[in-house]
Amino acid sequence: MNDKISSILRTAWNEPRHFFFWLAMLSLCGFIAAAGGATLIGPTMPLAFIALGCMLFFVVSIPAFILAWIPPFRQPFSWLLRRR
Repeated sequence: MNDKISSILRTAWNEPRHFFFWLAMLSLCGFIAAAGGATLIGPTMPLAFIALGCMLFFVVSIPAFILAWIPPFRQPFSWLLRRR
């Protein structure tokens, strides 16, 4: 069981399509949480920066996710993820 979980986690962080998909989903959830917090406690500067950062990650991850499906772009993305 641990080998299966380990291989899933390794694939998620080293495969560019999985990485950018999860980056987009987590940044979208972060933006929703920051917007929800702003409606509950009122707009504050830290929540605005969190929402801005999440939206920037989302805007970057969507084109990268689409480009990761194209084989010539997948190789440099894989190299970049291995180098991190």
